[in-house]
Amino acid sequence: MYKTSIHVLLVEDSPSDASLFCRIFSLSHQDDWQLIQVERLEDAIELCQDVRFDVVLLDLSLPDSDGLDTVIDFHRAEPDIPIVVLTGSDDEELALQALSEGAQDYLVKDQITSQLLIRAIRYAIERGQLFKQLKDSERRFRAIFDQTFQFMALLTPDGIIIEINQTALEFSGAKPEDFVGLL
Repeated sequence: MYKTSIHVLLVEDSPSDASLFCRIFSLSHQDDWQLIQVERLEDAIELCQDVRFDVVLLDLSLPDSDGLDTVIDFHRAEPDIPIVVLTGSDDEELALQALSEGAQDYLVKDQITSQLLIRAIRYAIERGQLFKQLKDSERRFRAIFDQTFQFMALLTPDGIIIEINQTALEFSGAKPEDFVGLL
């Protein structure tokens, strides 16, 4: 059976929780888990400059960061690394906010099983790859739309202009607001 090497960054300041996660990975024989653990958000962000990680397991209560700011700050610094949030709080509102700020999943520590953790990591990596492909596709589309010498506009299904390219604006001498919203 082929084993995949998965590089995991665990950002966790509780020695007992870190030990539990290490044990879960050591017992999983499906993949080759490469786990590095740090206790501070600042250390995690710095380490990501030198080491490529497939996923980060991010505790929301760290010595140098707390709550949703932890997700926001990490995602801002490393937008291409999928985040799985780890927390001691089963707070649905916080979970939804974390997901809207870039986390791929949200796990409550006392509810984590080895199967749940490994599945969450795999899904987070897969969603992260799909999101990256989507961003790349959007970037390619944007380059074509902005750099073509053809007049182009984006329309709603009803035919209302929502965006017009620079070529059309330069030719017409108009501003975007002169077209946007027109039928």
